[in-house]
Amino acid sequence: MAEQLGVTYNTAYKAVTTLRMAILAHSLDARLIIRSIEGLDFSKSGKFHLDMSTRSGARMPVFGIVERGSHVFADLIPELDGDSIIHFKMNFHLKTANLGKIIYTDRFKQYAALLVGGSHLSARYNIRHNDKGLFIDSSKGFWSFSKDWFRRLKGISPRNFPLYIKELEFRYNHRNDDIFPILAEYLCAMVPDFED
Repeated sequence: MAEQLGVTYNTAYKAVTTLRMAILAHSLDARLIIRSIEGLDFSKSGKFHLDMSTRSGARMPVFGIVERGSHVFADLIPELDGDSIIHFKMNFHLKTANLGKIIYTDRFKQYAALLVGGSHLSARYNIRHNDKGLFIDSSKGFWSFSKDWFRRLKGISPRNFPLYIKELEFRYNHRNDDIFPILAEYLCAMVPDFED
Protein backbone atom coordinates (compact mmCIF):
# COMPACT_ATOMS: atom_id res chain seq x y z
CA MET A 1 0.00 0.00 0.00
CA ALA A 2 2.81 2.40 0.89
CA GLU A 3 4.53 1.68 -2.40
CA GLN A 4 1.34 2.14 -4.44
CA LEU A 5 0.57 5.46 -2.74
CA GLY A 6 4.16 6.67 -2.80
CA VAL A 7 4.26 7.25 0.97
CA THR A 8 6.39 5.86 3.78
CA TYR A 9 5.42 2.66 5.54
CA ASN A 10 4.70 4.57 8.78
CA THR A 11 2.31 6.93 6.99
CA ALA A 12 0.42 4.04 5.40
CA TYR A 13 0.36 2.17 8.72
CA LYS A 14 -1.11 5.17 10.56
CA ALA A 15 -3.77 5.59 7.87
CA VAL A 16 -4.78 1.93 8.07
CA THR A 17 -4.79 2.11 11.89
CA THR A 18 -7.19 5.07 11.66
CA LEU A 19 -9.50 3.01 9.43
CA ARG A 20 -9.34 0.08 11.83
CA MET A 21 -10.15 2.36 14.76
CA ALA A 22 -13.18 3.70 12.88
CA ILE A 23 -14.34 0.13 12.25
CA LEU A 24 -13.85 -0.73 15.91
CA ALA A 25 -15.73 2.39 17.06
CA HIS A 26 -18.76 1.24 15.04
CA SER A 27 -18.74 -2.34 16.27
CA LEU A 28 -21.38 -3.60 18.69
CA ASP A 29 -18.88 -4.25 21.48
CA ALA A 30 -16.73 -1.15 20.95
CA ARG A 31 -17.34 0.21 24.45
CA LEU A 32 -16.29 -3.07 26.07
CA ILE A 33 -13.18 -3.41 23.90
CA ILE A 34 -12.02 0.17 24.44
CA ARG A 35 -12.43 -0.14 28.20
CA SER A 36 -10.74 -3.55 28.35
CA ILE A 37 -7.65 -3.21 26.18
CA GLU A 38 -4.59 -1.54 27.68
CA GLY A 39 -3.28 1.27 25.48
CA LEU A 40 -6.56 1.65 23.56
CA ASP A 41 -8.78 4.47 24.73
CA PHE A 42 -10.30 7.88 24.18
CA SER A 43 -8.60 10.89 25.67
CA LYS A 44 -10.46 13.67 27.46
CA SER A 45 -10.48 15.60 24.17
CA GLY A 46 -12.51 12.82 22.54
CA LYS A 47 -9.69 11.64 20.29
CA PHE A 48 -9.24 7.95 19.75
CA HIS A 49 -5.81 6.97 21.08
CA LEU A 50 -3.73 3.88 20.43
CA ASP A 51 -0.61 3.67 22.56
CA MET A 52 2.12 2.96 20.01
CA SER A 53 4.82 2.16 22.58
CA THR A 54 6.53 -1.22 22.51
CA ARG A 55 5.60 -1.96 26.10
CA SER A 56 4.97 -5.65 26.69
CA GLY A 57 3.19 -7.63 29.35
CA ALA A 58 -0.38 -6.62 28.56
CA ARG A 59 -3.00 -9.38 28.58
CA MET A 60 -3.72 -10.81 25.14
CA PRO A 61 -7.47 -10.52 24.56
CA VAL A 62 -9.59 -13.51 23.58
CA PHE A 63 -12.43 -13.29 21.07
CA GLY A 64 -15.27 -15.76 20.69
CA ILE A 65 -16.52 -16.43 17.16
CA VAL A 66 -20.24 -16.78 16.48
CA GLU A 67 -21.54 -17.38 12.96
CA ARG A 68 -25.20 -16.60 12.33
CA GLY A 69 -26.34 -17.09 8.76
CA SER A 70 -24.14 -14.98 6.52
CA HIS A 71 -22.69 -12.90 9.38
CA VAL A 72 -19.96 -13.45 11.92
CA PHE A 73 -19.56 -11.83 15.31
CA ALA A 74 -16.17 -11.66 17.00
CA ASP A 75 -17.01 -10.98 20.65
CA LEU A 76 -14.42 -9.90 23.18
CA ILE A 77 -14.53 -12.19 26.21
CA PRO A 78 -12.99 -9.95 28.89
CA GLU A 79 -12.79 -12.62 31.57
CA LEU A 80 -10.45 -14.75 29.43
CA ASP A 81 -6.89 -14.21 28.26
CA GLY A 82 -4.23 -16.29 26.53
CA ASP A 83 -3.32 -18.07 29.75
CA SER A 84 -6.96 -19.16 30.08
CA ILE A 85 -6.70 -20.92 26.72
CA ILE A 86 -3.60 -22.80 27.91
CA HIS A 87 -5.38 -23.71 31.16
CA PHE A 88 -8.38 -25.11 29.26
CA LYS A 89 -6.07 -27.01 26.91
CA MET A 90 -3.93 -28.56 29.63
CA ASN A 91 -6.61 -29.26 32.24
CA PHE A 92 -9.82 -29.73 30.26
CA HIS A 93 -8.43 -31.01 26.94
CA LEU A 94 -9.74 -28.10 24.86
CA LYS A 95 -8.33 -28.73 21.39
CA THR A 96 -6.26 -25.96 19.82
CA ALA A 97 -4.67 -25.31 16.47
CA ASN A 98 -2.97 -22.35 14.87
CA LEU A 99 -3.07 -20.34 11.68
CA GLY A 100 0.17 -18.39 11.58
CA LYS A 101 0.36 -16.41 14.83
CA ILE A 102 -3.33 -16.94 15.69
CA ILE A 103 -4.32 -19.75 18.05
CA TYR A 104 -7.90 -20.97 17.76
CA THR A 105 -9.81 -23.52 19.77
CA ASP A 106 -12.51 -26.07 19.30
CA ARG A 107 -16.07 -25.17 20.29
CA PHE A 108 -16.33 -23.39 23.63
CA LYS A 109 -19.72 -22.76 25.23
CA GLN A 110 -21.80 -20.82 22.68
CA TYR A 111 -18.78 -20.00 20.49
CA ALA A 112 -17.70 -21.87 17.38
CA ALA A 113 -14.13 -21.13 18.48
CA LEU A 114 -11.99 -18.84 20.59
CA LEU A 115 -9.23 -16.75 18.98
CA VAL A 116 -6.10 -15.36 20.59
CA GLY A 117 -2.85 -13.98 19.18
CA GLY A 118 -0.56 -16.67 20.42
CA SER A 119 3.06 -16.49 19.31
CA HIS A 120 4.19 -15.73 22.87
CA LEU A 121 1.98 -18.49 24.32
CA SER A 122 3.60 -21.21 22.26
CA ALA A 123 7.08 -20.05 23.25
CA ARG A 124 6.33 -19.44 26.95
CA TYR A 125 4.60 -22.75 27.56
CA ASN A 126 6.41 -24.81 24.92
CA ILE A 127 3.09 -26.17 23.68
CA ARG A 128 2.16 -27.12 20.16
CA HIS A 129 -1.23 -26.11 18.84
CA ASN A 130 -1.89 -28.73 16.20
CA ASP A 131 -4.66 -30.91 17.63
CA LYS A 132 -6.67 -32.95 15.17
CA GLY A 133 -10.44 -33.36 15.10
CA LEU A 134 -11.59 -29.78 15.70
CA PHE A 135 -15.19 -29.17 14.66
CA ILE A 136 -14.32 -26.19 12.46
CA ASP A 137 -15.01 -26.60 8.75
CA SER A 138 -12.33 -24.44 7.16
CA SER A 139 -13.69 -24.95 3.65
CA LYS A 140 -16.61 -22.53 4.03
CA GLY A 141 -17.87 -19.47 5.84
CA PHE A 142 -15.73 -17.29 8.07
CA TRP A 143 -12.88 -19.79 8.35
CA SER A 144 -12.50 -20.14 4.60
CA PHE A 145 -12.54 -16.34 4.29
CA SER A 146 -10.08 -15.69 7.12
CA LYS A 147 -7.49 -18.48 7.14
CA ASP A 148 -5.10 -16.93 4.60
CA TRP A 149 -5.42 -13.56 6.31
CA PHE A 150 -4.54 -15.12 9.68
CA ARG A 151 -1.49 -16.85 8.21
CA ARG A 152 -0.17 -13.51 6.88
CA LEU A 153 -0.19 -11.76 10.27
CA LYS A 154 3.39 -11.44 11.44
CA GLY A 155 3.56 -10.01 14.96
CA ILE A 156 0.45 -9.36 17.02
CA SER A 157 0.38 -7.11 20.06
CA PRO A 158 -2.47 -7.08 22.61
CA ARG A 159 -3.37 -3.51 21.64
CA ASN A 160 -3.55 -4.27 17.89
CA PHE A 161 -5.23 -7.67 18.02
CA PRO A 162 -8.77 -6.25 18.54
CA LEU A 163 -8.28 -3.90 15.60
CA TYR A 164 -7.29 -6.77 13.29
CA ILE A 165 -10.13 -9.01 14.46
CA LYS A 166 -12.73 -6.26 14.11
CA GLU A 167 -11.40 -5.43 10.64
CA LEU A 168 -11.78 -9.06 9.64
CA GLU A 169 -15.30 -9.22 11.12
CA PHE A 170 -16.18 -6.08 9.13
CA ARG A 171 -14.66 -7.40 5.88
CA TYR A 172 -16.48 -10.72 6.21
CA ASN A 173 -19.84 -9.15 7.01
CA HIS A 174 -19.46 -6.75 4.05
CA ARG A 175 -17.76 -9.19 1.68
CA ASN A 176 -20.40 -8.62 -1.01
CA ASP A 177 -20.57 -4.84 -0.53
CA ASP A 178 -18.53 -1.91 -1.78
CA ILE A 179 -16.80 -1.03 1.50
CA PHE A 180 -15.48 2.37 0.38
CA PRO A 181 -18.69 4.34 1.15
CA ILE A 182 -19.11 2.48 4.45
CA LEU A 183 -15.55 3.31 5.51
CA ALA A 184 -15.97 6.91 4.39
CA GLU A 185 -19.12 7.16 6.52
CA TYR A 186 -17.32 5.64 9.51
CA LEU A 187 -14.40 8.06 9.14
CA CYS A 188 -16.67 11.10 8.84
CA ALA A 189 -19.08 10.13 11.63
CA MET A 190 -19.05 11.87 14.97
CA VAL A 191 -16.78 10.20 17.50
CA PRO A 192 -19.00 7.96 19.67
CA ASP A 193 -19.20 8.85 23.35
CA PHE A 194 -17.55 6.03 25.25
CA GLU A 195 -17.43 7.84 28.60
CA ASP A 196 -19.55 6.58 31.49
